[in-house]
Amino acid sequence: MSYSRTIFCAVSFVSAMSLHAQCGTDRWPVKTGSDPDASLVSRQVVPTTIAYLRSIPAPRPLPQTGRLAPVEETIYSVTATLIAFKSDSDSDYHLVLADDEGRTIIAEIPSPACSNGGVFSPDIATARAVFESKVTATSQFKTVAIPVEIRGVGFFDFLQGQLGVAPNGIELHPVTAINFAPIAAPKSRRW
Repeated sequence: MSYSRTIFCAVSFVSAMSLHAQCGTDRWPVKTGSDPDASLVSRQVVPTTIAYLRSIPAPRPLPQTGRLAPVEETIYSVTATLIAFKSDSDSDYHLVLADDEGRTIIAEIPSPACSNGGVFSPDIATARAVFESKVTATSQFKTVAIPVEIRGVGFFDFLQGQLGVAPNGIELHPVTAINFAPIAAPKSRRW
């Protein structure tokens, strides 16, 4: 192979890689279901509320790769109002969910490229496609008021002052399903 062809191939490879998602670091294997304990997550969905999730005591310290049972081994379902969303620098879609009292939590849909090989990869890809069919996320928060049912794995994140963060750092991450026509719509509230 000629030198110029080698350079062209190398530049093409780097350009192709830049098209892929920029993935995160903090507890990333747990966030994407690629950690060794991901198979311990029950596939039985547990209906709950934002108020309940916010009431769970925050565990500390948070392990980088291990799950904190039982919360991080549970898929929860929450019916709420999506009040804001954006695309984060780690390629997650950051969703802010609120209940009828204005309490919030974060739900995040990773990029399928960042969850490749994780036990929830197919669910994440489907949730991401459903989300993208309804709205377009950019790097700036967009304010909305859309009823949703979100299913996602319980996850404790580090408190970093993100919009919508619960006081205990609980999130639904990864989101495994999103429904924009929930059976039980949340009560109306002006944000």
